[in-house]
Amino acid sequence: MKRFFTLVFLLGLMFTVSMLKSGVPGTEQFTLGGHTSYVLSVQWSPDGTKVATASDDNTAIIWSAASGTKLFSLIGHTKMILAVQWSPDGTKIATASDDGTAIIWSATSGTKLFSLNGHGMWGVSDIQWSPDGSKVATASYDNTAIIWSATNGTKLFTLSGHSSFYVLAVQWSPDGTKVVTATDSRTSIIWSATTGTKLFALEHTDKTSVVEWSPDGSKVATGSGDGERTASIWSATSGTKLFTLSGHNREITSVHWSPDGSKVATSSLDQTAIIWSATSGTKLLTLTGSYKYLLDVEWSPDGSKVATASGDSTAKIWSATSGAKLFTLSGHTGPLTTVQWSPDGSKVATASSDFTAKIWYVTDADGVEEESPHSQPNFTLFPNPTDNTFTVKFEKETIVPTMLRIGNLLGQSVATYDIPAGVMEWPVHVEGLSAGMYHVQFNSSIRPLVVY
Repeated sequence: MKRFFTLVFLLGLMFTVSMLKSGVPGTEQFTLGGHTSYVLSVQWSPDGTKVATASDDNTAIIWSAASGTKLFSLIGHTKMILAVQWSPDGTKIATASDDGTAIIWSATSGTKLFSLNGHGMWGVSDIQWSPDGSKVATASYDNTAIIWSATNGTKLFTLSGHSSFYVLAVQWSPDGTKVVTATDSRTSIIWSATTGTKLFALEHTDKTSVVEWSPDGSKVATGSGDGERTASIWSATSGTKLFTLSGHNREITSVHWSPDGSKVATSSLDQTAIIWSATSGTKLLTLTGSYKYLLDVEWSPDGSKVATASGDSTAKIWSATSGAKLFTLSGHTGPLTTVQWSPDGSKVATASSDFTAKIWYVTDADGVEEESPHSQPNFTLFPNPTDNTFTVKFEKETIVPTMLRIGNLLGQSVATYDIPAGVMEWPVHVEGLSAGMYHVQFNSSIRPLVVY
């Protein structure tokens, strides 16, 4: 009986998700208007059903992504909230504030669970959950980062070693064993998350305010400021610089790896974004067309597109394979601060200095996006839901051997399968997957999958 009700619930969730995907690509779904000052951050919940926004008005808000209604206001900080992050399981939210504190909140009731007080009166610039959700790391203007228990708020390690007053970003390695910090000085540092010791210093010639781990944890990418104006790719096992990515002529504002780790995208105050090869360091594409600075560039979960957020009050969606501009998302009346993809890649959320966030349709998640005349055929899944095996059925024979990927609602790949050329159907065994909602990707097409 329990299994029956679980199946009914998952079927309902699948139907709801499918219904919410519909909409004309490039158009606005909702305006989230409830803040009284700049919206500095917006983040999707891991299951894509909610978004959280953080604002200069000292509050964060949790919204329904299905209706655009406000669910909870998170009130407890006394200064602007600089970062908001969902826990990996979506049950909690962490906020970092200029008031010197971070707070862990219940995402189901909006209640404050505990405050993290350890940075004095210095602002907390960033907060990030460990991959397993058991810890959080905070970065602060007090020259340190701190690792905390996310279950009781206990301080575990203080990461001291930067010469700058401002630690601007902190990122966990994918396996949770290390963190990397970036500052407004010339140094990023890789630390052990199990002992708190410094492992490697990554030296630029200017500030390194942005940093991100590669998906496999073997490398990190950093972005540098006005003096150097480059990004760099480093070995995370030796601390050596592998490539310098030179091409921007103003400060780099964000750096992000593609989901498969083969490329890196950077945005800059020079009004461009650049896609680079992560294996050779060569420039692949330059994305131009924004009239003001870019503050963010983000990969779609399947790696086929990127979104940029601009000071010209628009976001733009680009093909990551050709560099073609697909959509301009116009509707904000102030500069954008960030853009974030939904876990299934069908929508983006934008945050703006016009006091609002917006949710936009980007793709018809049940349609096929054709970027070349040799696109692979459309496909369906059956049975769906499934308990151990499903069949991929193509509308015509596959053209070339292609990888089929199963991802979870965090956008992480959990299984891959090689589909040969010349087949109309192909069985896929998923006995090892836990019950839940997944997404099946074949080229640029994505289908929901329920495993029970």
